[in-house]
Amino acid sequence: MSSLVNNPIPVWLDLLGNALQGGSIYIGLPNTDPTKNPISVYQDEALSIPFMQPIPTTDGMPTVAGSPRQIFLGLGNPTFSLAVFDSAGNLVQSLPEVEPAASVAAAGDLTQNVFVNGTDFTPNVTTSLTLSADPGAPTNLWVDFDAVPQFYPDDFTLNGRTLTFTSPIPNIGKVRAKWGSTVVTGTPGTGTVTDSSIAAGTALYNRITEWVDITDPTYGAKGDYNPTTGTWTTDNTAAIQAALNSGKGVTAPPGQFFYVGSGVSVPVTCPGIMMEGATFVGPGSTSTVDGLAFNNWYQGGGDQITHQRGQSFQLPNVQAFRYGIALYNSAWVMARCDMVKGCEAGVYSQCDTGKYVVECDIAVRQITQCDHGFHEKIAANTGGDTEGVQGCRFECFYLSSCNVGIYRDNAATSVNTFNEYYIVELDANGCSGGTGNAYAIENTAISSAFAGNVYRIPLGPINCNATPSPFSRCTETNSKFEVLGFCGTDVSPYAWAGFLPGGFRPLVRPSAGVLNVYVDVNHGNDATGDGSVSNPYNTIAYALGKIQNLDLCGNAVIMWLLPGTYTIGLNLNTDQGPYNNGHLYLRGSTGDATQIIVSGGINASGPGSRLTVEYLTVSGNGIVADNNAKVDFDNLIFAGVGSNNHITSKNGATVTALGPVTITSGGNSFASAIDGRITLDGVTYTLTGTPTFSTAFAYAAYGRISAIGSTFSGAATGNRYSALINGVINTAGGGANFFPGSVAGSSASGGQYV
Repeated sequence: MSSLVNNPIPVWLDLLGNALQGGSIYIGLPNTDPTKNPISVYQDEALSIPFMQPIPTTDGMPTVAGSPRQIFLGLGNPTFSLAVFDSAGNLVQSLPEVEPAASVAAAGDLTQNVFVNGTDFTPNVTTSLTLSADPGAPTNLWVDFDAVPQFYPDDFTLNGRTLTFTSPIPNIGKVRAKWGSTVVTGTPGTGTVTDSSIAAGTALYNRITEWVDITDPTYGAKGDYNPTTGTWTTDNTAAIQAALNSGKGVTAPPGQFFYVGSGVSVPVTCPGIMMEGATFVGPGSTSTVDGLAFNNWYQGGGDQITHQRGQSFQLPNVQAFRYGIALYNSAWVMARCDMVKGCEAGVYSQCDTGKYVVECDIAVRQITQCDHGFHEKIAANTGGDTEGVQGCRFECFYLSSCNVGIYRDNAATSVNTFNEYYIVELDANGCSGGTGNAYAIENTAISSAFAGNVYRIPLGPINCNATPSPFSRCTETNSKFEVLGFCGTDVSPYAWAGFLPGGFRPLVRPSAGVLNVYVDVNHGNDATGDGSVSNPYNTIAYALGKIQNLDLCGNAVIMWLLPGTYTIGLNLNTDQGPYNNGHLYLRGSTGDATQIIVSGGINASGPGSRLTVEYLTVSGNGIVADNNAKVDFDNLIFAGVGSNNHITSKNGATVTALGPVTITSGGNSFASAIDGRITLDGVTYTLTGTPTFSTAFAYAAYGRISAIGSTFSGAATGNRYSALINGVINTAGGGANFFPGSVAGSSASGGQYV
């Protein structure tokens, strides 16, 4: 007789969980090393074809010449030891003692006996056989004569282990008997797999020994919090803390809510957390209880990177705590969380004196209904280079219904450098608590040690109603703000009043496609104004400083000038780079150019200068465009400029007339192009009072003036034109008397008049 050796798993797997290819199987005496104490095993149930050990594997199955085989051993070996190695000689499985079949058939256990002609029975004589175990009932038993089924009770009866046939066994080769109340293919027999039988280092061993679940009986957490009624039975604080202290990775079943009344702390010995989908619920945002806290991780100076263990944490949702996720003087923390809700702060970072929060990476999918989305509290710096919040990344996909997006309660000398804050969408709609104002960023104090940070808000801030600005004390050095979609009811520069003029440039995309700023020389105030129509600035220069500090992503900004005389004009200088990557309009607010006078002149220089001047009276220096600037004008009055030009274009600049012009006084020239270009095409020019031009009405040297289709009315005194040194004045055949003047024009040194 023989019995079938059942593989404890459907196929043998390697350490990566794949079917074992090119492996080796050893079968030996129980509780010994099978590689040194092998026993005889066979390829057939008649035990006539032996296996040579080790037995090779192909696709996880024992094979001979690449063909799968079952492994049989005689009933004289009721148990055996097993060792399996991969192609590199690594131990994959080791079982000190395995039972091929239980002593009595049971659920999930299949036993087979094979009786051989001439060895176990005599044909036409033998009427009964003795089985190796009691099948328990004849209905559990399968019997065949050379694969011809025999049936109870017509062909056989069963009494314990005795199988009796109604007639002698005929002259056949084999009698097979199989029994079992339930057959589960590939399932180990009952009791054959124990903790001690799982080999250390195998995938199964690692799976069951490196992670624990907070609901395991060892810890006993219960997800009995009812989110509908707000009631619970179990405070799981102790159970969860014990699991975190186990030194193993910690999991929790998704979809369950766990009440945590005292808060838990993640020790530095915890290798990982996988609790996505579970929810921790605390006693409320006004309590002193934190959801998950990291305390004093990797402090102490020196080469901190040597402490890093690659720990990663997928945190549960946290709700109704003081701080949802809290970093107290901690470094190298990387954590992810789906949602933080109803806390004083979603993510809290605290640096005490001489401590730091450094190289942390915290990402939350949604922070909602919190007083602060991200909250930092940084003590005064004592001179160390590893103090404060440095080199961290804080991210939130959707930050909504919070009073402040990023709030920092800092000492005046605290350190905050080289961090990145990334809030994909910031929507303050529905905020409650606090003062009711909604800030995108609020700093209680700022210092020179706040530098090199990056703030990215691609969508928002939306519905931030804090005044004078939703950005409070954002005067950092060399930091970068990318605010791409400010969507308030008024997109005037009050929104950016907290930024530092002349420093970094916030990136702004106005929702209406245009940003408006108002200036009132008579009633505005640079100190208290915010640039809105109800609270304008006083001077063009101050308003320009605010505008020039923004990057408008190519959108327009209109500086509206209210009636009055502006003795300090516009000086737009972008020689060092673009001022706002947009288009500036300097516009009189009434549409009547006589009411708004810019006596200080209008100057634009640099390739980033894109300016349009409208509905104004310009005097003083007139309009001067230099160094590739581009200036357009419409509906202007050109008044007293003394010995200056009304329009000057030089060094690659371009000036273009778009609408009617009135000229009330003379000067050196009306239009002077010195290596620049002036286009006067198709516009009507009205001269009053016979102004005098000492050089010429139109002057070009190395430059170009075009006046195709223009109309001039009124008289002037002086030369009509002067084209010198390859300068070109093009009237498209307008003739020698095309321009106003009392003296004929002239061309010399390669100059052309056409």
